[in-house]
Parts: sequence; C-alpha cells; structure tokens
Amino acid sequence: MSENANNVMETSNQKSTRKKKPARVSRRVAVFGTVVLIFAIIGVVATAIGITKVTTDIIENKSQKEMFKRTVFPLVILDPPAFDSIDKLDSRTILSAGIWDFIMFEDKSKYVKDDLGNMTVPDVDIEAHITKVFGKSAVIEHQELTDSEMQILYDPEGKVYMIPSAASMMSYVPRVDKVSRKGDEYTVTVGYVPSGPVWEGDINGQKYEPEADKFLNYILKKSGKDNYIIIAVKEIPLDDSSSHDAESEDTSPDVSDASALPEASETTSAASTASETSSDISSK
Repeated sequence: MSENANNVMETSNQKSTRKKKPARVSRRVAVFGTVVLIFAIIGVVATAIGITKVTTDIIENKSQKEMFKRTVFPLVILDPPAFDSIDKLDSRTILSAGIWDFIMFEDKSKYVKDDLGNMTVPDVDIEAHITKVFGKSAVIEHQELTDSEMQILYDPEGKVYMIPSAASMMSYVPRVDKVSRKGDEYTVTVGYVPSGPVWEGDINGQKYEPEADKFLNYILKKSGKDNYIIIAVKEIPLDDSSSHDAESEDTSPDVSDASALPEASETTSAASTASETSSDISSK
C-alpha cells in the first residue's frame, strides 16, 4: 500500500511540474515581446526625429539662402569691382547700396510722396540701411547721387533725401548658388543674372531663368539674430569658376524656383515697375 501511495505522490508531483512549465514559458515570451516592443518604439521615435531634422534643415537652408539674397541684392545691382574690406569701397557705392536697400525692402507707406512720386526720407533712415548692409564700420558720406539710372537729391540743411518710390531698371539680380561656412563667416557664391523679364519661357510654356553672366564670392558675417553684413567681395579663382559652371545646372534649381524664394514676388514687382518709373527718374 505504501508503495502505491508513493507512486501516486510521485505521479502527482510530475504532473504539477509539467503544469508549471507552460507558465515559465509564457513569462519568457512576455518578457521577450516587451523588449521587442520597446525597441520598436525607440526605432519609430528615432525615425520621426530624423525625418523632422532633415525637414528642418531643408527649411532653414532655404530661408538662409533667401536672407543671403536680400543682403547682397543692393550691391549686385550696383556691380562694383571686388574689394577685400569695406574701407576699400568708395563712399558713393556705400550710400547707393543703402538707398537701394531702402527702396527695395523698406515699408514706404509711412513716407509722404510728392506729385512726381518722390519721397522725403531723413538721412538717418538711409544710415540705418547702410548699417544693415555693411555693418557699423561703414563710413557714411551724405551727398547727392546722379547717374544715368537714378537721381537722388540731398538737402544738407533739412538732412533729407528725395528718393523715387519705385526702383529704376536694374542691371543684375542675384542668384545664390553655393554657400560655405568658416567660423562666423559665410562665403556665398552669387550669380549675376541679367535684369529684364524675370521668367522667360519657350513655346511649350516651360519657364526658366536666364543664365548668370558671372559669379563672385560674397563674404558675409552674421550680425544679430536674423541679419548678415557684407565684409568683402572676391573674384572666384579660374579653376573654381570653371568647375562651378559645370555644377551650376545642378545647384540653380534650388534657388531659382519661384516657390523657394519668398521675396521673389517683391523683386519681380520692383523689376516690372522699372520701365514705368525710369522715364520719371530720368526727367529729373
């Protein structure tokens, strides 16, 4: 009897052991599944962060290129020779660049216009635009500017300029093709695109931007949060220029697309009104 009892107890112990094994396996599967789920969540989060970073970089790069374009625009219009520092730039060019920056980017609704469309502008407002383009080191000499493209009268007693409310014909408009950075300085390769109809097209209705006549390297320095100043303009070495011509077809679409340039409409508007205002300006 005792042997039978022992056999029964051993049998029951073996059965209970068999019943406990599935529980251990289930716990292992649950732990493994939890680990896999955690890694899956980490992967999804990392992917989302990576996509967000790439998108942000693209947006910031496009915005930065547009800021560079606005910075160099007044000087591209004037097309002065290359210079190593602002103190090598003549006072008339510095003043003209400040006035062009005012004409293109200032809110002119607060200025009173005469019957010919000229605005009376305090010279301190022009000084602010010169500082915006070249920084505080620029030497400012207030004077009258008269050339074949535009006539700017200056009243030294009243300390005011008489400035046309619209731009005259521009010789060039800028196209930012390439940007590199070293410390707090940026080398911006700028294409000089001939002015005129900003967008041209073929018989199929496809629009394209004219080729740049030349390229120069603008050396810019960040000034404040959202502003850059011009500290030099340099010729591009011949070997770099030839390689750039081969690459320009690949780099230009990023900055020539109208949707990629928030201020393109403003530039187009200034260019389109040139023919309407040039006769008024020249008559003065």
